[in-house]
Amino acid sequence: MRKISLLVAALLLIIIPAQYAFSDEPTIKSSADRHDGKFFGEAAVQVIITNPNTSDSSDDSINIEIEADGASDNFEIPDTSSGSQRFEFFLVHADSQFADGIGNDSTLDPNNTAGFDDPADGYDGIGAPIITFGAGGELDTGDPLYEDTEFTIFHDDLQYSINYEQTFGSLSLDRDSYGSNSFVYITINDQDANLNPFARDRLEFDPDSGPNSDLFELDGGNFMSPAVFEETGSNTAAFEARYQFGSSIEVESKSLSLILFEKSNYEVDLDADENNSNSTDEASFTVENSSGTVTVNEGPAKTWDPVFSADKTDYSKGQTAIITITDPDANLDASKIDSIVVNAASSIESKKFSAFEKQENSGIFELKLGLSESLPDSIIVSDKDRVSIQYTDRYPADYLARKDSGIDPAKTFAFEFTVLTPKTGIETIAVTPASKENADASITITVSLVNNNNSKQPYVALVEIRDTSNTTVYLQYEKGTLGQNAEIEFYWTPEQPGKYMVRTFAISTLVGGEALSPVSTLPITIA
Repeated sequence: MRKISLLVAALLLIIIPAQYAFSDEPTIKSSADRHDGKFFGEAAVQVIITNPNTSDSSDDSINIEIEADGASDNFEIPDTSSGSQRFEFFLVHADSQFADGIGNDSTLDPNNTAGFDDPADGYDGIGAPIITFGAGGELDTGDPLYEDTEFTIFHDDLQYSINYEQTFGSLSLDRDSYGSNSFVYITINDQDANLNPFARDRLEFDPDSGPNSDLFELDGGNFMSPAVFEETGSNTAAFEARYQFGSSIEVESKSLSLILFEKSNYEVDLDADENNSNSTDEASFTVENSSGTVTVNEGPAKTWDPVFSADKTDYSKGQTAIITITDPDANLDASKIDSIVVNAASSIESKKFSAFEKQENSGIFELKLGLSESLPDSIIVSDKDRVSIQYTDRYPADYLARKDSGIDPAKTFAFEFTVLTPKTGIETIAVTPASKENADASITITVSLVNNNNSKQPYVALVEIRDTSNTTVYLQYEKGTLGQNAEIEFYWTPEQPGKYMVRTFAISTLVGGEALSPVSTLPITIA
């Protein structure tokens, strides 16, 4: 038996984003999942329900029930786009900054491609619903802002809980010993200040004026200038600001103590009703020209430069690039999934994204970057583009040397990959010449299909063989659904010697199907 291998690649259309495809059971997730299921104050929480039992080709909606503090109501939730099988809505307090004029509020970034639609303004089933709660909300619990509320969401057999509940803030420093002109990074960790799950929220601290003149007390020194605490990434709830001793902090003692006065609402003074926790957190450190230490994972540790890798050497438009960044000293909390902020830039646009630790205490972070507007977490790219991934490492390998010399220790590292001109359909990659094949010997024609995209695709693979008079002497097909790859064998016994043309192509269905590929040809000679 002789074998001819026709290696063909099926570059098929994207139907479902990879991270949501092929789930067996419905799921409910929210932007509060990484924060012990809590949100508070004027924050918005995003809820995503994935249900593979709904339509995968047309507009659809699901019904949910929400119970909270004795109130209960049903809501119709549309899919984020036609056939997505994903359903999104937001929960916000009726007195929240996001509750009024939400349809014109571009600061939230829903996955729903139809945009916002507020039920209070006559929800018509298109867009991501904004469901308000509290006194006068769609879910009228009667509770004012900053009143604890527990939500239970029901869909099919699923039951999911979210707590509108205060989180007590904590304070951390990047190390516990500094040089006299070193930089210090102060971090406030507090979910109460994480208002927008899609953006890097900000806190402004001015030691000389309200509302946050009462945020810190520094024993052994003084703050000399205002600063902005910016969230380290979207939905991290960690807010960081940088100061320099001798410039923005005046040092009066070698031993200093910094006290944080925790708030539920960082836009008002401590004596506001909502800021009644009286909770504080404290961090002590020394300032002297010594070797110092860097605190990583709650103790002195070595620092590293990041190492980048990718699942491919290059990509096509419409694919999702999976970029891995290994940086052990960015593993700040051994008990949680940490995140880092990266910037992705193409020739068309530049955007910031969060890369999340693949598992707790690993120091290995993964960014899934869509190379199409239709994909989650995506940037717009052009053909033959170069995409740059930039990551500013707070703790590079030479961290201490840079810091004690008064240089900003943070370093930016970059990784690039190419976006190829997108290919369509099926193409022949390699063939085996068949000039010495004999008549009456069975020939096996192997068609290998490789799916380089993120969704399954129904297909019909066809093999046709024509003689020199252009007459079809062999025609066979096989149907299937292509996941990652498939290998199909066809058998042909030539009746006589001669020259033949093997043609292979793929269509979506036998009757009225669209072409998934151009026709690939291979000449063979039968002796």
